[in-house]
Amino acid sequence: PAHGGAKLQSLLRNADEALYRAKRQGRDRVVPYAA
Repeated sequence: PAHGGAKLQSLLRNADEALYRAKRQGRDRVVPYAA
Protein backbone atom coordinates (compact mmCIF):
# COMPACT_ATOMS: atom_id res chain seq x y z
CA PRO A 1 0.00 0.00 0.00
CA ALA A 2 1.10 3.53 -0.74
CA HIS A 3 0.41 4.72 2.82
CA GLY A 4 2.17 1.79 4.52
CA GLY A 5 5.51 3.60 4.58
CA ALA A 6 4.02 6.66 6.25
CA LYS A 7 2.35 4.52 8.90
CA LEU A 8 5.60 2.69 9.55
CA GLN A 9 7.53 5.95 9.93
CA SER A 10 4.89 7.23 12.36
CA LEU A 11 5.05 4.00 14.37
CA LEU A 12 8.84 4.15 14.58
CA ARG A 13 8.80 7.84 15.58
CA ASN A 14 6.28 7.11 18.36
CA ALA A 15 8.30 4.11 19.55
CA ASP A 16 11.45 6.24 19.68
CA GLU A 17 9.63 8.90 21.69
CA ALA A 18 8.45 6.31 24.23
CA LEU A 19 11.92 4.74 24.38
CA TYR A 20 13.66 8.00 25.20
CA ARG A 21 10.96 8.96 27.70
CA ALA A 22 11.59 5.65 29.49
CA LYS A 23 15.36 6.22 29.42
CA ARG A 24 14.95 9.66 31.01
CA GLN A 25 12.87 8.12 33.83
CA GLY A 26 15.57 5.62 34.77
CA ARG A 27 16.45 1.99 34.39
CA ASP A 28 14.03 -0.91 33.95
CA ARG A 29 11.10 1.21 32.73
CA VAL A 30 8.31 0.52 30.30
CA VAL A 31 6.52 3.53 28.84
CA PRO A 32 3.57 3.04 26.47
CA TYR A 33 3.02 5.61 23.76
CA ALA A 34 -0.12 7.61 24.44
CA ALA A 35 -1.56 9.50 21.47
